Amino acid sequence: MKVKQQPVEIATAEKKRVFINLPFKGDSNAERISRRLSTAIESTYNAATLRVSFNTMPIVKQQLKDNLPSCKTSYCVYLFECSCRALYVGRTTRRLLERIGEHNPAWLRSGEKKVITSAIVEHLAETGHHIDTRKAFRVIHKVSTRQPKGVRFRSLAAAEAISIRLLHPDLCAQKRFVKTLKLPWSVTNVTPNTEHRRINSIPDNVNPSKA
Repeated sequence: MKVKQQPVEIATAEKKRVFINLPFKGDSNAERISRRLSTAIESTYNAATLRVSFNTMPIVKQQLKDNLPSCKTSYCVYLFECSCRALYVGRTTRRLLERIGEHNPAWLRSGEKKVITSAIVEHLAETGHHIDTRKAFRVIHKVSTRQPKGVRFRSLAAAEAISIRLLHPDLCAQKRFVKTLKLPWSVTNVTPNTEHRRINSIPDNVNPSKA
């Protein structure tokens, strides 16, 4: 008598449902996308079952960060333009609002006379011109605050120098200077002029390298 073998039960893991929410782009597109995604999931992850849902509302709402007012900007190069078209270019690591207060102090508007602290104060005191700080000052360059502090200082100084060279501001006469170029000469006590005279003094028929 043949004994009937009992089927061996194989334990299987319960399939987990995976949900995905996508923007609705029409019935035909929705059906095609669902079929392709389900096939890809089943062939890759046997223990997963995909459930696709479509939504007509945007999944992620775009929220644009409000632009920081220019008066609160720091690490920037700013341009001042008086009512008489006189220009000034400056830089500040603080908020521009604080620097504007130094260029247009309250005592100047009241007619008092105190210590002159900047070329703009001197210009306004001498001419008696009145300005609207919201229109007279504007940011023309901003340095990224993500950079190291030393890099920010150097970038700010370079941006100010370039702006002065390009705009030729009337009130920045004290800032127009050329920094002396310093080169690391390998030979001590030898300047380019003396080296030039030494080479020129060698006769043409003599090889300088063998002199």
